[in-house]
Amino acid sequence: MESKIAILIGFFYIFFNYDNNYDSERKYLPGIIIDLYQCYKLINKAKYDKIIVITDIEENINPSELFKIPSIKIEPKLLHFISDLKKRNQLHVYHCKQIFIDLLLNSFKEYNRVFLYYTGHYRSNYFVLPYDQYDHTKQITYINGNIPISVQYQKQNSKLLIDDFIKILKIGPKYSEIVLILDTCNGVDLGLPFIFQNNLYRLTKGPNFISNKIILITSSWFDQNSLATDSGSIFSQFLFQLIKQKTYYIKYILELFEENKRPRITASFPNLDLIPEWVFNEFFIRITIDLERNLIRINR
Repeated sequence: MESKIAILIGFFYIFFNYDNNYDSERKYLPGIIIDLYQCYKLINKAKYDKIIVITDIEENINPSELFKIPSIKIEPKLLHFISDLKKRNQLHVYHCKQIFIDLLLNSFKEYNRVFLYYTGHYRSNYFVLPYDQYDHTKQITYINGNIPISVQYQKQNSKLLIDDFIKILKIGPKYSEIVLILDTCNGVDLGLPFIFQNNLYRLTKGPNFISNKIILITSSWFDQNSLATDSGSIFSQFLFQLIKQKTYYIKYILELFEENKRPRITASFPNLDLIPEWVFNEFFIRITIDLERNLIRINR
């Protein structure tokens, strides 16, 4: 049985830029809430079995902060976006690395269609996670399944290595479908065997073959920055606009970006030439014609 989940992750890093807490790896990203909101609007119509939003933003954005941003269209729902997520039980405020990883593991285990959007910092081989927002010597007990687990906050563990992220992707059902949009600097590389270049997929060196159907769209290449502004990511804004216009083919997505700003797109199979319609469409119907048996199959 097909089941699908949307995981939206966005880190603000606001706690690391005041007083003596400045951290060069965790530069404040004020436009993150706008990126999350725009992505949420797109996928909220697509009939997901579950939607979760993981962020270090705990409260609604202050309207006075939005009014400082030039040329931004302020939507009323954006002003109470976080509180609306709380009411729908879709908000998961980031507390520590272990809870974050367990949430991802459980999500990938249970669903055979996974859409994941990440906007935040990334270094050469790890995602930059927020530190604990409170005293890092504090312990927290949470429920994983039916088991209470006690966790010690550890400031030094606030990164998710790319190898550990790949293990999470592989834990799901065999032949599951996974679509990843990662809006970061420094080009996330999952070792997928095919890269889309010159209108087709080409086999890369050192392929990491897996059974799951995975499409990875990253906003940057290696050692390249992804432009972020107070009104959100330039990449995410443009990509979401294309998707609103029903542009799902990888070829056309790349063509519509400026040549020096085109995303990097890799996949686990060479025939994954479009973003599956189940990701953003409310109704997705696949029609298969079997000429040998004179059958027409319609799959929702």
